[in-house]
This record gives sequence, structure tokens and C-alpha cells, in this order.
Amino acid sequence: MAQMQECAHSAPRSIEQVIGYIQAQMPRDGLAGFYRAALLDIVTGDFAYAGQAATILAHLQPRDQDRMAAFFDLSWQRALLGAVDRPAFVDNLQRMGMPALARQIAYPATPQAGPVERPAAVRKVALVAPTLLSPQHPPSRMVLDQAEVLASSGIEVAVYSCQEAMLPDALHLLGQSAELPALTADLQACRTAFQPYAALSVSDSRFSLMRRWRDMLQLIDAAQPDLVMLVGLHSGLIEYLYQRYPVLGLATNSVAPMVASDVWLTAQPALHASVSDYWQAGQPASMAFYHPFRARRRHCAAALARHTLGLPEQAVLMLSIGNRLPQLVQGHWAEQVAALLKRYPRLHWLLLGGRGELPPALRGVAPEQLHVLPHTAQAMEIMASCDIYLNPPMMGGGLSVSEAMSLGLPVASLAHSDGGDKLGSAAAPDEAAYFARLECWITDPAARVAAGSRLRQHFAQALDLAASGPSLLAACELARQRYLQRCR
Repeated sequence: MAQMQECAHSAPRSIEQVIGYIQAQMPRDGLAGFYRAALLDIVTGDFAYAGQAATILAHLQPRDQDRMAAFFDLSWQRALLGAVDRPAFVDNLQRMGMPALARQIAYPATPQAGPVERPAAVRKVALVAPTLLSPQHPPSRMVLDQAEVLASSGIEVAVYSCQEAMLPDALHLLGQSAELPALTADLQACRTAFQPYAALSVSDSRFSLMRRWRDMLQLIDAAQPDLVMLVGLHSGLIEYLYQRYPVLGLATNSVAPMVASDVWLTAQPALHASVSDYWQAGQPASMAFYHPFRARRRHCAAALARHTLGLPEQAVLMLSIGNRLPQLVQGHWAEQVAALLKRYPRLHWLLLGGRGELPPALRGVAPEQLHVLPHTAQAMEIMASCDIYLNPPMMGGGLSVSEAMSLGLPVASLAHSDGGDKLGSAAAPDEAAYFARLECWITDPAARVAAGSRLRQHFAQALDLAASGPSLLAACELARQRYLQRCR
């Protein structure tokens, strides 16, 4: 794998020959077949090979939960990186075979002899987090946010995480390391952050997943919660827990979790009350519950003076935030933004995040109009000094979009994505509408202010977690009712 990646750009014809040899000569089934398909998936970028690898893993004996989980975690993140919107993300995951594989990554469930009696109301909730890293890690922050909302609503909360993305043997299990991020967890910071709201139980990631799941399920069963809430795309605990408790799901992106659940929380109003097997993978039908609340109003001190960052005071300043901006700023969208910068010399673009690298697609833009900064803890104060927030075509980005809305910035984002869902009807349906709106804001300060004011109001009414308690409790009660129905 390392040799092929090294040669991929310098000797593409040789790589084609190697790929052809692998396709012709390597076994197509068994463990060797999995390695073959996984390697071809990475090298060619064709997600159909990931689908082959997933199918092999789902039937490979003896079943290796750690290998399946490592492949699932790598694959869904690649599906996310390669998606410009939600339909593309869902399609990528389907082509990779992830919904079917997800059903196999689970602690074995044992059917109940009969319905389990539950209290007449939800008073104790077990929050399941697939992986906790730190209070600054967006998926971990989502878990913390839900714990705070539930605790503030009078619910007793306990958080359980088996650290399912932390697999020390992943390099060997997958046979390649090129795409695997190094994950480190600051559990002390997590314990401090959760302490006011919830008890926290975290597995030792040196053990196998089966051992972690078994030990954690014993803790959950001993606590006897009234409801289980998953915050994440998937956890191997849920298949077992679904047999015993009501399950409410909240994915970290704007899709349904890949687990059996009674109710899942959606940010799409059109899906409210619909009942379906979202991933078409043979899961029990789940009901969607419209619950757009996803963001907490973050503290923001005074806006940073532009001159302290080397930014012109009189410029119309656009901002984009993200660790993957060098990969996201590309294609026709990047060409359109570059054309705007050329047309309006007073327009400047600040790209904030990661290591502060200039996207290759912008190398032809006048350098004085571009400003690149690495990740900083003062992102909100920088955002407050900008005029427009620009969300690239991507599935993610919802957190930064909501933060910009809370400060009253006009936000440009395409619909059918995490960022677009935050904007609701203010999301642009296509690139033409996106850039028409953006050009209006560049040339008309009053239009900027009016758009930002509307988004600030929308944030307060529909996104602010501080107002989400009644809606979340209603979803919990609906999950409890649906659990009682399936028990009967």
C-alpha cells in the first residue's frame, strides 16, 4: 500500500499495471479477498470495491468484530469526505455496503421471553456515545449537549462509551494505514465536562470490542434506564439494547443512525412522523421526529480587531472554517468564488482551520485578497469581525454554520446538507441561487444585515439547544410509546 501510494502520482501507468495484476491474480474471497478489495478501494477510489470488502467481512468466519468496526469507521468517514451533499453521502454509504455491514457489528442480542415492564414516564436515560475524545471534538460535544439538555429537564443521565473507533490493531486488521487518523482521548477533560450533568463510563480501548461491549452492557442493565439514546451513526451496543429498552437515535450528520431504533431525530421537517427502514438494510421501521435543535450558543467576547490579524478594515470579509478546506475548496464552486474575488477587489476571503494551508485551487487568486489562518480557540471572535459566512459544498459544516447564524452573519450554504438543514428555507437550492445571493450581499450592506438578522432569529427559534428540552422530552416519550407497542 505504501509503495502504491508513493507511485500513484509519479507513475500512474505502472500503477494501472499493478492494479490489473492484483485484479487478475489475487483471491476474491476469504481474508485475502478482503485485503484485495480494501486495497483496490483505496488505490482506485472506486467505492464498489469497499462494497466487495464489506460483503466478504459480513460472511467471514470466525466473525471478527474488531476488523468489521475498523473497516466501517474508515469507510463512513471516506464516504463523508467524498460527498457534497446528503444524497451523495447516502449513495456512497450504500455503494460501500455499510448499512448491511453495520447490522453485523454488534454484541449478540438475545430475544426477550416477553415484554419488559417500564415506568410510566422517562426518568432515567442511558446516553450511548460510540467514541468520546474531548469536549472540543464535535461528536463528543453533541453527546455533552444532549446530556446537559436532559439533565436540565430533570432527567437522570448516564453516559456510556466503548471507544469503538479506537482499535489499536486497526493497521493490521485493514492491511493499510494511509487513511487512518491517529485518535487520542482526553478522558479527564471529558469527565470534568460531563460531571455536572451525567455519570460517565468509558471502556479501556486495549480490550477487544466484544469484551468492551459485554462489560458495558452489564453496567447499563444494572442501571435499568427507562430509555437508551444513541448519539452517533452506529454502536455495537444498540442491537442488544433494542431488545430491552426504548431507543432514540441522533446521528452526528443529518441522516438516520444505522441501528434499530424506535424514533430518530431529524432536522428535515418533511420527514416528521414518517416510518421507514431508512437505510433499507432489514432494520425494524423507525419513526422520524422533527427536532432541529443542534447547536448551543457559544460564548463570544468582543470581535477581534481586524488589524490584529492583518486584515483590511474596509474590506467585505468572507469567512470559511474547517480542517479540510484544502480538499473542499475545489472544482466549479471554487472557480466561481475566485471570479467574485477578481470582480470585486474589496472582497477578501479568510480561510480558518487545520494547519492554515492555502487550497491549491486558489493559487491563481490575488494573494492580497486571501488570508489563511490555522485552527484557533478564538474562532468565534474572528467570526464576529467578518461580514459573510461561506459554507463550501459539503455534507458537514453544520456546527460552524449555526455559530455564524447565532452571531447574525448571513450564511451561504447549499441545501440537502448539514449546513443547509440549519438554514432551512434560507439554504440555496443550487449553485446559481447560491452565488446570486452571495453577490447581492457583497454589493448591498443592508441586504447583508437583513439576512443576518433573519438567521439570528431562526437560530433562536429552531436551533438553540437551550430551547430544546420540551421537544427532546416529547421524542423520548414517543420512543417509549413505540417500544410498548412493539412489546405487545
